[in-house]
Amino acid sequence: MNYILIGNGLSLIATIFLFMAISRQKNKELIKLQGQSHLLFALAGIIIKGYSGAVQDSVGCLRNLLIYYDIDYPCIKILFLVISLFGGLLLNNSGIVGFLPIIGTMQYTFISTTPGVTNNQLQSSIILNSLLMIIYSFAICNFVNVCTNLIVILLSIQMLQKNKKFSKE
Repeated sequence: MNYILIGNGLSLIATIFLFMAISRQKNKELIKLQGQSHLLFALAGIIIKGYSGAVQDSVGCLRNLLIYYDIDYPCIKILFLVISLFGGLLLNNSGIVGFLPIIGTMQYTFISTTPGVTNNQLQSSIILNSLLMIIYSFAICNFVNVCTNLIVILLSIQMLQKNKKFSKE
């Protein structure tokens, strides 16, 4: 039971980074802070024994690091998608629900590494990923992450509305 508390504690710290990320309008800032949150969520996933999700957060951390430094090779994108899929499947110990972080990460990797992606597209992809992670996090008893993803969805919707307002001006 202590491992659940420790994992949720790490998720709380990761949440702070994630909230800072989604409040950014500049993609570079969003990507950097989100990468840091992925690292902490990956550690929390390992502690809570949510290995499928930990693989996805590890890939997310590396993906965001490469995006941040403008390293864009199609082969790397494909490698990340392969690692996300097969690493997640291989380490899935959560049954069908263990597929959700794999799906979320793969769609976000595809969107976030597409040249010229807009902030609206990133925010929409974050919303989809968060919906999938709510279900997964509940299944592995990462209750902080459930709450985090609910808030992420609300903040991302708010950012989409803010972007819409700025585009009309």
